[in-house]
Parts: sequence; C-alpha cells; structure tokens
Amino acid sequence: MSNDGQSFNLDQLQSLLKKKDKRLEAMHEASKVLLSLLGHTKNELQLMQQGIEALAILLQARYGAISILDSSGEQAHFLHTGIDEALVKRIGHPPQGLGLLGIVVKENQVIRLDDMQQDARSIGFPEHHPLMKTILAAPISMNNKTYGRVYLCDKLDGELFSNDDEKFITTFANTLALVNFNLHISRRRKQIEKDLRLAKKAMEHTQEGVMMIDSRHIIRSVNRSFTSITGYSKQQVIGQSMEMLAVNIVGEKFLYDSLWCALESNGHWKGELNQRRSNGEVFPVWAVFDSVGSAGGESEQYVCVFRDITEEKKETQRIEYLAHHDPLTKLPNRTLFEDRLEQLFLSAKRYEKCFALMFIDLDLFKIVNDTMGHNIGDFLLREVANRMSSCIRSCDTISRVGGDEFTVLLSNINDCSDAGMIAQKILVSLSIPFCVNNHEIRISASIGIAMYPEHGRTYEELLKCADAAMYHSKESGNIYNFYSEVLGQEVNAQLEREEQLYSALERCELSVAYQPKIDINSLHIVGVKVLLRWHNSLLGFVQPSDFIPLAEQTGLIVPIGKWMLNHVFEQCLVWKEKGLPIASVTIPLSSRQFYDPDLLDMVSQALAASRLSAEFIEFEITKKTAILEVDKASRQLDDLKKRGIRVIVENSIEEIDQLGSHSAISADALKINATELQDITGAEKTLSSAESLIAKAHNLKIRIVAEGVENVDQLLFLRACQCDEILGNFFSRPIGAVEFEQLLIKDQRANSSFVREN
Repeated sequence: MSNDGQSFNLDQLQSLLKKKDKRLEAMHEASKVLLSLLGHTKNELQLMQQGIEALAILLQARYGAISILDSSGEQAHFLHTGIDEALVKRIGHPPQGLGLLGIVVKENQVIRLDDMQQDARSIGFPEHHPLMKTILAAPISMNNKTYGRVYLCDKLDGELFSNDDEKFITTFANTLALVNFNLHISRRRKQIEKDLRLAKKAMEHTQEGVMMIDSRHIIRSVNRSFTSITGYSKQQVIGQSMEMLAVNIVGEKFLYDSLWCALESNGHWKGELNQRRSNGEVFPVWAVFDSVGSAGGESEQYVCVFRDITEEKKETQRIEYLAHHDPLTKLPNRTLFEDRLEQLFLSAKRYEKCFALMFIDLDLFKIVNDTMGHNIGDFLLREVANRMSSCIRSCDTISRVGGDEFTVLLSNINDCSDAGMIAQKILVSLSIPFCVNNHEIRISASIGIAMYPEHGRTYEELLKCADAAMYHSKESGNIYNFYSEVLGQEVNAQLEREEQLYSALERCELSVAYQPKIDINSLHIVGVKVLLRWHNSLLGFVQPSDFIPLAEQTGLIVPIGKWMLNHVFEQCLVWKEKGLPIASVTIPLSSRQFYDPDLLDMVSQALAASRLSAEFIEFEITKKTAILEVDKASRQLDDLKKRGIRVIVENSIEEIDQLGSHSAISADALKINATELQDITGAEKTLSSAESLIAKAHNLKIRIVAEGVENVDQLLFLRACQCDEILGNFFSRPIGAVEFEQLLIKDQRANSSFVREN
C-alpha cells in the first residue's frame, strides 16, 4: 500500500520500478555526458553554460543558473537557462547573492526548499524574476575555497526536488569546482612560464649587468649588458671565478670577503664595488647580490645585478664641487671657507700657531658693473680671482663671499709682517690695468687684516675685526690695515654689550617703563605703552637703540620679549585687583618677534597665567615689519585678530592716503611718529589735508594714534584733525610701575570728579 492509502498490484509495482530504473539509467547516462563535457571543454564560460543547460534538462528544472565569484567575493559571471533574452533584459540584473544564495556561499552548504515563500531568507532575487516555489542550490567549492554556486528552481512536472537530485547537484558542483581548480592551476602554470620567458627576456635586455654565480663563486651565466659593461664575452667569463673582475688591492679584497660572509649569513648584500674591465680599466659599480635557493632549500646559487656608476659619481662630485665653490670664479665659497677656517682654528690652537684673516673689498666695482654690463663685470671678477690666487701660497685659502667681497686665510705665518707682504703683493697685482674688449680697466681694493689669536678666537670675532680694518682702509686710501684698538673701539663695545646682554635676564637687569596713552578729547588715560629698559652694572644705562637691534640680531629678543610680556601682564593684574584697570596695553614687537611661529602660543600662555582677556593686548609693529614678508604678515595679522588681539602699525601721515595694503586694512590702528608731528605743527594749510587723511582711516574703522606730543600746539592741531589717541612727554615721559600707578590714581580721581560734576 502507498503512503496515501492506495494499493498496488504486482503488475503496477513492476511497472513503477521499471520507470524508476529507466530514470536512474537516464540520470546515469546524463551524468556521464556531463562529466565528459566538464572534462573536455576548454572555454570556462562555455563549460558553465552547457553544464547548467544539461543539468536543468537532466533534473527537469524550469530555471537554472551558475554564479562564479571573483577573488574579492563579488559576482564575476552569471550564466542561466530557462529564461528567454527578452525576460533577461526586463529583469535587468542577476540575483545579488543575498538571502538563501548568500548562505550557500558563506556557509558552504546545500539548500533544498519545497516552498520558498515560507522561508524568510528568500530574498535577493530581482523584481521581475519569474516566481519560484522550490529551489535546490549547492556551493561550488573545493579545499575550503568557494568558487561560486549553482541552483535550480521548480521542476517541470511539479514534483519536489528529491534526495537523489540533491546528491546529483552536489556531485555536479564538486566536479565543476574541480574543473575550476584545474583551470586555475593551468592558467597559473602558463602565467609562470610566461613570467619566466619575460624574466629571461628582461634579463637579456636590461641595462644592468646580471650574472648567476654558484656557491664556489663560479660564474654560470651572464646577460648581454654584462658583456657590454665589462668588455668580456660570455665565453671568457662562464666557468671562471667572479674574483677575476675584482681589483687586486687590500681594501677591495676585504670588501669581497665581507660580501660573501653577508651572503652566507643572510642571503643578501648591496653596496659599491670597484671592478676591472677586460682592458684593465677600473670602474665603480653599484651591486646587489641575492641568494637563490636550490631544490633542496640551500642557498647554493646567487644572482648579482650591477650597474656602472662612473657617470653618477662624476655628477655627485660635480654637485659637491658646486656646493662648495663659487660658480663664477671657481674659488671656495663661504661654506668651504668656514669649514677650512674651523680646521685652521683647531690646528692653530693645538700647535700654538698664528694665522691671519683678510677681508678684501673691490673699490668702484659696482660702477664698472653698472656702466659696462654684467658680462664685463663677471669677466673682471674672474680675472681678479686669478690674480689674487697667484699671490697666495698653496696652503692658503681665498674665497668669494659676496658680490665683490673676498676673504683670504693665511696659515702658518710668523707674524703680521708676513700677512702685510701678501696684502701688498695683492694690491700690486690688482694695480695693473685689466684689458677687456680693448678697454683698460683700473681697479683697486681695500684690505683689512685680523690676526689670530691677537684679534679674536672665533670666526665672528675675526671677521668683525677684519671688516672694521677694511673700512678704515677704504677711508684712508686703498691700502691695507691691521685691526687695532682704535679701529675696534666700536667693535669691542658692541661685543661687550652682546656679552652682557646674554646674561641680562639672569641678573634681573631689564625693566619696563610705562607711558600713558591719552584720549584726545577727554585727556584721560585709556591705555599704556610699555618700553624695555636695560641698566647694566658695567655699562650703566644702555640706550634702547644700542641694545634692541643687538637683541634682534642675536635672537635674544624672543626670550626677552617673553619675559616682558609676562612681567607686564602680572603688573596689570596687580593694578586691576587694586581697582585701577587699564583698557589696553601696547607692546612693541620687532620683526623677529612678530614672525616668530611661537608668538600666538606664547601670548595664549601669558594670558592664561594672568587671567586677562585677549582684547587687552595691542601689538605695535613698524611698516617695515609688516611688508618684510607680505603673505606671512597677512596670515599673522589675521591669526592675531581671530584671537581678539589688536595690532597697531607705524605709518607716516602721507602713507595713510595709500591705505589698501592688507597689513594696513588688517590693523586696528595706525601710529604717526613724533618727527612728522613737528613738521605739521603750525602749517594751517595742512589741517584740511590731515583731516581728510585721518577721516579716510576712520572710514576703514582704523584709529589714529599720535606719538611724541611735546607741546600744546601739537595737541590742539591733532584734536582739530580728529586724531583718536596721543602720547608723549607733554603728558608723561616713560616712567616706572610705582610712578605710573600714582598717575592712574590721579587720573581716576579726576575722572570721578568730572562724572560727579556732570
């Protein structure tokens, strides 16, 4: 009896068994056909197309498809059967491999469903794909690598997919995986063979020399470039020791020994070697050695790739020469001169020798260069260099350090008379007229000489002394002069100030003076300008004009400026806590301070420490500073304004009419200096002009500050011009913190009285 309760007689049962046997026989035959197809088809896509068509016919499926993935897991090929091309176009794209089809690949498992609608995983099929009820899907995989998937949908007779169907599609998928694997191996083998052919071809055509060497250092093969570089033919070197190329010197033999030790220990070496060509010529090569493992895994074969670097070394030497020599005169440049001077310092100190440094400046050369042209000027410089070079010894050094400036190092001299003789010799050689394009050109020189150790023990000291002596020579008539005390008074004073300035902060010698800024209408204090002062125990009171440029030159202005900023903020905080707040403090900045990349961070730290706001600060710079590096200045001004910090730029009153540069527009205020105030005082005709110019600044929302007000006439004039703020000795000279505090108290009381009266 069947499962549904129907009974069968013997004839019916025999008929059913025969049908089943015939179907199994048909499946077996179809399987043989499929396997034959899979085993002999060469085209991969043709294989898959014919395979899915045969499989669908065999298992009586309405639809079938094979999906092959690429190395990243994305679908690379999709072949199908049971759907005509019109429907394919309407569907638009193949299934995306989500849901059920994704599980087949991700979990490497066979899926058989009798009713897809009952399974929530039945997603990923295109919108216009024919409706499906049953599905049988299997992964195409082998050795834990999945190549894709194959699936069938809905049998034509309406029956469900059976266990036999599942076994068959699994066998088909596995066979397809094996074919894909074999195809992959075949392609890989062909690619390796192709790569080997290309490598051999590249070896023959590369410009680098290549040789294969065995473990006994015997050359086994070489390429074409090897023969062209070395001059040896293949027959001359194959079977010979690689050492036949080596240069027979001790150092090179040691290098080759090191090379083989490195190859035996880590299988790699690279570096510069000297080799010998067939004609005996020695030449440099850059070589790279690598070991090539034998079949047994031992490094018994080596490959060497090398190139001739003769021209590279020549170019390197040329670049090195240009880096240390003046291209016009071929003399050593400043870099090489300073290096040789450093060596001379060490030698003279060790052996207690003296030497001389000459500073030579050509007289009237600029006139010759400007009037006769740069070609004549260049020719003249070359001739001057040749003549001066002929006057010195081989142990001496002459260099060109500027346009028409030269320096000479005289080593191993007994005393200053030796230097004087050479200086005189140079002057005599230059006194002979130069013949240029049928013209006689007469030129002379001024020479200053400084002696080591008498006049200095550093490059800077000697150069300053020689420079001072040279200028004295120029003033006294084109002769040579030695540095002396008389000539060096200013140099010594400068050096003394520099030495003392380095420790001024440590010795607490610096102080700050305060000068009030006055509102021109109310005549009350609206701010303060701070100024740096220096009183040294040895030098006494040093003028700002004498030490501030020195601080700028040496870079000391940066730490001094930081100290001043913190000191001023601390003092202003004290006044604020006493009920004497100041609206703003103006701090002058030098160029070095203004362009210091750490300026903003330094200000932020000082403000944080003093609990003052950024609007409290107003930095003052000169116009020269603002235009020194225009783009950088613009960025710095913008950054300061973003932080809320104001900037005042020193301008002349005439330059206000030219407002338009970024530095001017970015400034919050412009300052007019005292000299201009004296020039405009009493000139009635300038009043309307000054009013107009200041009004222009006001239209740009820029305040005008006048500095150096000395009398009431200047005050009245500036008030008539509608100037905003003033400061000068008419109100108060720069004073100390205690005096300024009293001035603040007095101004506050006067202001309070004014408020009560009004």
